[in-house]
Amino acid sequence: MFEDSDQLNKSDLGKRLLTMVISLVVHVVLIVFVVILPLVFFNVLPESEILTFLIAPPPPPPPPPPPPPPPSNVKAVPKAAVVDPNQFVAPTEIPKEIPPPVDDAPVIGMSNIVGGIAGGVSGGTTGGVPGGVVGGLLSGVATVAPPPPPRPVKRDPIRVGGNVQESKLIRRVEPAYPELAKRARVQGKVVLVVTVDEEGNVTDIRVTSGHPLLDEAALSAVKQWKYSPTLLNGEPVPVIANVTVFFNLK
Repeated sequence: MFEDSDQLNKSDLGKRLLTMVISLVVHVVLIVFVVILPLVFFNVLPESEILTFLIAPPPPPPPPPPPPPPPSNVKAVPKAAVVDPNQFVAPTEIPKEIPPPVDDAPVIGMSNIVGGIAGGVSGGTTGGVPGGVVGGLLSGVATVAPPPPPRPVKRDPIRVGGNVQESKLIRRVEPAYPELAKRARVQGKVVLVVTVDEEGNVTDIRVTSGHPLLDEAALSAVKQWKYSPTLLNGEPVPVIANVTVFFNLK
């Protein structure tokens, strides 16, 4: 019986030792694969990518140089004046420099050929211009248009008395009696201030006193009145005068 227990203890001890050995072997293999192999067979980092990250990009190119300033001492070439003897025109610009005087001034429109120039007309002046006409010396003078008449000076209206202006009345239009005023038995007078221009036309008018039912009829009638011009020192002038329009029921 004791022998059997000893054998059992020995077999259990052998199993434990075998299990421990297998466990150590497995752990060693795992450590080798997990820790040692990655250290031996490591991946080499790409040098080109490392250099790309570490080296700064090149600076941008410098801006182009500004254009050179225009030369300031360039002299403008004067335009040669072309004179057409057949047509005289006014100059378009004033020359900046006056040419020096010369001894022999050029003569335009003259010729040393006796008998005129080819292309002229019979009876022309000797030494004339081709295409001229008989009597060209007189007709060649440019006709100058007369100056326009001066604009009339606008004068301020002059106030005159109502009786003076009434004596200059040429056409008088009687006002129409308003129907509403007739029914209301309204009558009386309307006093107006009128402005008459140099030709005798009523240009401005306003009411100073009067019944509201009669004002519009008075304004409409007086606007059609016509006066003779008022003269001051022999010249027509605008005037301002008072006008009274009466409304009476018959």
